[in-house]
Amino acid sequence: MKSNLRVISILFLGLNFSLGAFCQETEDSSQPFDTIIKKSGVRIVGYVKGKTKFEIIFEIPGQKDPQRINNDIIKEIRYGNGTIEVLEAKSGKMTKEQLTYSEKDWTSVLVANEGSDLSGFREKGEIQIEYTATKINADNASLERNGIVLLRKKAASIGGKVIKVTSKHVTRQYGEFPSIQMKAMVYGVD
Repeated sequence: MKSNLRVISILFLGLNFSLGAFCQETEDSSQPFDTIIKKSGVRIVGYVKGKTKFEIIFEIPGQKDPQRINNDIIKEIRYGNGTIEVLEAKSGKMTKEQLTYSEKDWTSVLVANEGSDLSGFREKGEIQIEYTATKINADNASLERNGIVLLRKKAASIGGKVIKVTSKHVTRQYGEFPSIQMKAMVYGVD
């Protein structure tokens, strides 16, 4: 009799817990789920709550505490709104699709980060640009974005596939438009 009572109480608690987990209303209940796909193929369904340079912070429905996962083991994130973010390509390893664009197409030139693995690429040389803003109140990020575009265009003209910025210097003088000077190494697959 005691064992039957114990089994019934365990079932009752389990049912109560599972109903509580599924019926719990959160602020994100109307939002579609995000899917994190690991490099191993394992899918994690939940809500991405934040990202840092090294990890993704996400919430799994039914769990109170947010989970963290290292970026190195994530292949891609498929957000509920339809956006797909590929993290594997950001690790510095280039895929075949990224390398098959036209040599003159500057939009296919990739910008390597500091720790990117550029093995398999051959150094083609160093390029430099100078960009002067058209607004006196242009911020540094805007100057750098425009400088990167010019570097990518110059790299495409010499058949480069990847650039790695080696130096940048912003100049702001009173009453003058701000400017940026940038240098980058160009890498190709030849």
